[in-house]
Amino acid sequence: MEFGANESVVTLRVSDSGMGFDPSVKKPNAGIGLISMSERLRLVGGQLGVKSEPNCGTEILAEVPLVKAEDATLAKSQIAGG
Repeated sequence: MEFGANESVVTLRVSDSGMGFDPSVKKPNAGIGLISMSERLRLVGGQLGVKSEPNCGTEILAEVPLVKAEDATLAKSQIAGG
């Protein structure tokens, strides 16, 4: 696991060397884990990347942009109609 940040983004990378999977294959009973993570990141302006191959492990990369305090205050007032 790696966690990092710079002036514009926070990044979390989680990887393993396990079984892996083919991300292009949709399994009807696979659950909502990746979908849920992707949606939560989208709500804060972030993104989720998944790299995986059968028998080659998996890497998940989450990135969230940083927002200055004054920008966050402005965004909240715009949402509230101010």
